[in-house]
Amino acid sequence: MFEDVLKLKSSIEALRGRFFVPSEFPFIDPGTLPQGALAIVRAANTPAHAASRLSGRQLDALLLGYRAIEDAADQELVMRVIRKRFSGRIIRLIMALLQQDPHSVALCRLCSAMHEEADERDSYLDSGRFIWTFETDGGMIPSIISWINENRKDMEVFFTAFHIDQSAPLAEEIMYKYLPVCGRDGFETNRKYLKHIIEIMPAASLTELITNYLNAFELMQYPSGINQTIYEKLGDPYLSPEWEPYPMNLRDRFAQWKFIYLLKKRAVRYPAKFDVLSHYYKHIRNCRILEDSNIMVIDFGEVVVADLEDKPYSYFYSKKVFDREMKEWDDPDLQVAPTFARIDIKPVTARDYIIEAMEDDCIQLGYTGVSVLYIQELLDIKLGLEPDMRVKKTGVS
Repeated sequence: MFEDVLKLKSSIEALRGRFFVPSEFPFIDPGTLPQGALAIVRAANTPAHAASRLSGRQLDALLLGYRAIEDAADQELVMRVIRKRFSGRIIRLIMALLQQDPHSVALCRLCSAMHEEADERDSYLDSGRFIWTFETDGGMIPSIISWINENRKDMEVFFTAFHIDQSAPLAEEIMYKYLPVCGRDGFETNRKYLKHIIEIMPAASLTELITNYLNAFELMQYPSGINQTIYEKLGDPYLSPEWEPYPMNLRDRFAQWKFIYLLKKRAVRYPAKFDVLSHYYKHIRNCRILEDSNIMVIDFGEVVVADLEDKPYSYFYSKKVFDREMKEWDDPDLQVAPTFARIDIKPVTARDYIIEAMEDDCIQLGYTGVSVLYIQELLDIKLGLEPDMRVKKTGVS
């Protein structure tokens, strides 16, 4: 029984050396194929004679090495031989090579030659549908983009119709060229391809694509998964050098989206946080989560709000005081806890600020009960959106 298994395994391995699926063809070792096929072609009287003398595996070797033939006359001769062996299998192998090397001039010329052969034979095999439809020797990508736009703007439909491997360089180039020129519906239909291209391409190559994407949606309509992928690629819109090619209005918009997205995730337990703070998305300059903490810092320029995710309140600060307290907290020689982390200090609240006209460097914003009613008025005053109409009481500082 064991010997039978070994024989079967040996037979399978032998077959693997002789047969392969088209997608494997560009990657097989040329050394596993017969040598001397080009010599047979050169020695033959005619391309038809050469085509008749070549075995299937010799033809495979000829086709696999086609791009490496340096002599133009040899390349032309081999192309004529391949035309004589016109078949669905040969076309599938050519398409497998083209998908891995779509910029090869030699392969594009070979595709054009196979198209001419199909015209002469009036035989348009399904395996060559891509070759019959698109001119591979010029204008291929624009023609593909037009086809996609005419067919539901769906790249999945294109890849399926023309038997294109979605992981191949040709597919990725189509994604890369289509997405910078599509509209919102194209982005919505092709989200998985948009995410894939952002992940695999260098940031410097994505400016046109991401600019088109950011302009295609209103702030509240962005797909969160795509924006998260952009953030992972480009970083913070105000701090990362990867954002320098982008206009400030798009950097502002992305920062605003990030603020709303993070705030919504953090406000599940206390929805009033989102209801109140999201109102100010147009005024933020930055928003970040402090490392190794649950504290989100919402930067409005001269002032900040430090939000504690697991607490029903946030803290309003002047930017200078907040930065000083954080520096002292991080200093190993000082390690002074910031005001928002201290329980030995009774904080001034938003109500104290509005009703009692009390002032402090750090003011607690409470999101439960009636306390929430005073937060918007405080922020409107502090951000310069409304005049300070509070009645200052004598002796109150």
